[in-house]
Amino acid sequence: MNAYLEYISDPTDRKLTLALISLVENRSLDEVSMSDILREAGVSRSTFYRRYRDKYDLLNKNYQCLLDNTINRIASGFSYKKAFFALYGALREYPAFFRNALSSNDPNGLKEYIYRESCRMYHELLSAEGFDMKSPYNELLLTGYIRGALEVTCEWAASGMDLPLEMLFEISYELIPHQIQRCLATHYM
Repeated sequence: MNAYLEYISDPTDRKLTLALISLVENRSLDEVSMSDILREAGVSRSTFYRRYRDKYDLLNKNYQCLLDNTINRIASGFSYKKAFFALYGALREYPAFFRNALSSNDPNGLKEYIYRESCRMYHELLSAEGFDMKSPYNELLLTGYIRGALEVTCEWAASGMDLPLEMLFEISYELIPHQIQRCLATHYM
């Protein structure tokens, strides 16, 4: 079983996710309709809406499971490098799907979801390390890093994910402002 799907244990959630992957591998998430997803999954509209608000919620909640088992484990002692490789290795299993999912500019889309979750995770982690997250300077520093790293991820996905993960990790690490690098040094390797 691949890493992206291994955290989805409910059979209906798995059907819906597999349907979404199948459809979004060939076109933009924005172009996929709810009817397309329901037909592909063989799931009723009422079953879907008991679980999710919309197609973006389906994608984001399942992506959250991946985050919770990779990058969000940094605070509990998982190294950033190990979490990074686990997360990006899982993304690499579905290059066309993630390329198309990340191309959406919908405010509920995966790109904005990753931004919001990254902000939340870094705020929590940096605050625990004593980094002043109330400082406007530090807030903008973190925002710039997260937006920049997210754009690198989107470019990596758009270009076919051919860049080796080691190089992508180096780029990601180099983008981290030195003030934040110092604060998180114990978590990185």
